[in-house]
Amino acid sequence: MNQTAKISEYIVAWSLWAFSITLGVIIGFWAVRDAINVIAEAMTMGALQGTPSQQFQVPFTRNAIDRFDILILGVLSVLLVVTVEHYYRTGVEQGQLMRRFVLVTALEFGVLFLSLATQAIYLGVLGLFTIWSVLLPCGVLAITVILSLILTRMPKNTV
Repeated sequence: MNQTAKISEYIVAWSLWAFSITLGVIIGFWAVRDAINVIAEAMTMGALQGTPSQQFQVPFTRNAIDRFDILILGVLSVLLVVTVEHYYRTGVEQGQLMRRFVLVTALEFGVLFLSLATQAIYLGVLGLFTIWSVLLPCGVLAITVILSLILTRMPKNTV
């Protein structure tokens, strides 16, 4: 393979990497963080009806969970940046770039589905059910399934 073609493949890999990282960070800090906060609210909701000392602890507990999930998601984002860059770069060398991109994107949409489904269940329990709380997770699930089907149809070894 000539040098120009190799350089263009790496440019494509880094472009796909930038897309994957952006999508992953948005999913992490939007959907996953909201799902964690929803779980924290559900777990501390009973304490709001408890003793005064339990009621006093609720905002501090929720604040601590919020701070720690930002820290953990930040560390996971850095790991995502490093791991996906290496995964895509070695994918260029092995001729597996598109397969790896589809796999990472399917995993990201799977995480998004789980986060949105958690939020939809919580909203349903509270009686705050809307059509979008069902349609959005179903649409994300459909995209995840389509990406998984595309992945199973792609060749495993291209080199």
